[in-house]
Amino acid sequence: MSTGSSIASLSSAVSLATGHGITSTLTKTLGMYADSMSNRLNNYNKAHKHSKIYMDVNFGSIYSFHTF
Repeated sequence: MSTGSSIASLSSAVSLATGHGITSTLTKTLGMYADSMSNRLNNYNKAHKHSKIYMDVNFGSIYSFHTF
């Protein structure tokens, strides 16, 4: 499990325990987004082993991966 997902899961559990259901849902969503981004970055890195890669993230939290 990635660090982003672990932090979001812990935060979600605390939010549920304190009765903040909306916060819990938002942190779960953030954790899933972080996991998805991490998995896609790892796969892109594996596919381009001999290239330098970079990730571009815009203000809308849309990310993309590219090579130099």
